[in-house]
Amino acid sequence: MKKIFTTCMLLCSMVVAALAGNDLTISGTLNIGGTVLPLANHQVCAQSDSSSGVFLYGCANTDSNGFYSIFIAGGSVNGSNVDFTVYTLSCNQYLTQTVANNQGITDAATVNFAVCVSNPTSCSSSIVAIPDSTASSSSYFIYGNVFENGNQIFNATYSWDFGDSTYSTLEYNQHVFPGPGTYSVCLTTITPGACTSYSCQTIVVTGQPACQASFSFQQGAGNDVYFVSTSSGAVPVSYLWDFGDSSAYSTLANPVHSYATAGIYAACLTIATSSGCTVTYCAQINTLNTASFYLAGQVWAGANAADYGTVFLIQLDSLNLHLVDTASIDTSGHYNFYAPQGVYLVKAALSTNSAYHNNYMPTYFDSTLFWINAFNVNVLNTNILNADIHLVSGNNPGGPGFIGGNILQGANRLASPGDPIQGVSILLLDMNNNPVAATTTDISGHYSFNNLPYGTYQVYTEVAGKTTVPSVVTIDATSPSIANVDITVNSGNILGIKSAKANEIAIGLFPNPVKDFASISLSLDKASLVSVSIVNELGQVLISNEYNLLAGKHTIVEVTETLAKGIYSVVITDNASNTRVVKKFVKSE
Repeated sequence: MKKIFTTCMLLCSMVVAALAGNDLTISGTLNIGGTVLPLANHQVCAQSDSSSGVFLYGCANTDSNGFYSIFIAGGSVNGSNVDFTVYTLSCNQYLTQTVANNQGITDAATVNFAVCVSNPTSCSSSIVAIPDSTASSSSYFIYGNVFENGNQIFNATYSWDFGDSTYSTLEYNQHVFPGPGTYSVCLTTITPGACTSYSCQTIVVTGQPACQASFSFQQGAGNDVYFVSTSSGAVPVSYLWDFGDSSAYSTLANPVHSYATAGIYAACLTIATSSGCTVTYCAQINTLNTASFYLAGQVWAGANAADYGTVFLIQLDSLNLHLVDTASIDTSGHYNFYAPQGVYLVKAALSTNSAYHNNYMPTYFDSTLFWINAFNVNVLNTNILNADIHLVSGNNPGGPGFIGGNILQGANRLASPGDPIQGVSILLLDMNNNPVAATTTDISGHYSFNNLPYGTYQVYTEVAGKTTVPSVVTIDATSPSIANVDITVNSGNILGIKSAKANEIAIGLFPNPVKDFASISLSLDKASLVSVSIVNELGQVLISNEYNLLAGKHTIVEVTETLAKGIYSVVITDNASNTRVVKKFVKSE
């Protein structure tokens, strides 16, 4: 019996040892320049050799002592040998070492790196400041170039002083100065080889308006269209017209274009000024006959026809959305428009006297909360009589909580900053984007949601044609009422406050305008799965990728070569907290 027991213990120990060896840990330290100085917050990665038939990958950042530890699940499974390449960036090149799991025998390995051993004797930095042509004249894209022993490097530490009592540690910045004046912008950089450089540049903000492209047009005989540039701000020195029909471009200020066939086209005007301001404006050109047709349907609240409310007809242009008409919902839920040919969005909202008002949200055809996801209604040579809208239901079980705030005018050209905005649709969503409630702002721009259960919510301002960054708000027993969730509506986007519990994301983009590539710099205060999307001004997602990122600084390069020229937004979303940050850019060619 003792022999059997001893044998069992031996076999059990072997099984436990085999199971414990399924994973691989690679750890070590990073030192600067072959010294004993540790290199903190520096990324090290390990990746399996593709010839092994498996793909295993892991990364870790060094701590304050230069120590890192990469855990790779399944990295030491018994079987064929798997080689791992361990690598880290050293100045302007990568250092690599190889670790073999020896058919599962090795489950831990130590790999140390001496980063930037060359011990540079000199380094320098320079500042580049480019006016942001898509924003106010006080907005600049600012970034630095860093050189070490004559070679440009891309992993330095940046410390900015913009000369207006604001600071940054990003590589790429979009900075808005407080007003006209002369500012001394200074940059301090530290290379991985511990070489420090300091440079300053004077930026003069004149307060002159940035260039703004626009045009009007009128149809002549046949398919002839007369275009007139109505661009404002700095005087353009060049014009470039794309008529949307694959014909030759025009460089005239006020061209006349003859379309080969009648249809609906997206014409775009790009202007440039002597100061380097470049911007593009597009509009829909409809050369079809001017006849109007009926656009009608029925609004449904679940299985019941809606009783009281309003339906909004929104004209859809290439880069613009604007309200063209409204119609009342009758007691049978029907609505009716008599509209010219064109492409439209249709949105329905119940009145406060509706029996279904508290349970159903403002909804676009055919059943979506957001204009980005709405179906187009094409009125082309025929009546559209079946554009039914099925309202999205909301679910508020009730509770002691309250969320409120104000909707304020941002930097639009047609209103003054800080003015309240009446009649804006506000949606309250949970963190899974499920609708809870809806309301509209009053004459003072105020909105409120009452009787809410405790939890975390998104306050989402829904305005057709604008990209929204929702406010993330948490109410609980200690903070049952939050009444200052203020939101700003700008010319191209809607920005709300960020919850203190949300991931803090700082973003820069270079260059702007972009051509084939957009380099996006991110700074995260916590590790997260981050989505990077590029959307056009209609909200259509053209490029979307996900990245598993650690806390700290990162640079992501997205290929923009296939994008048509125009204005786009890059939307960064932290998938855990649903925090979003939006940055506009121009695709130049």
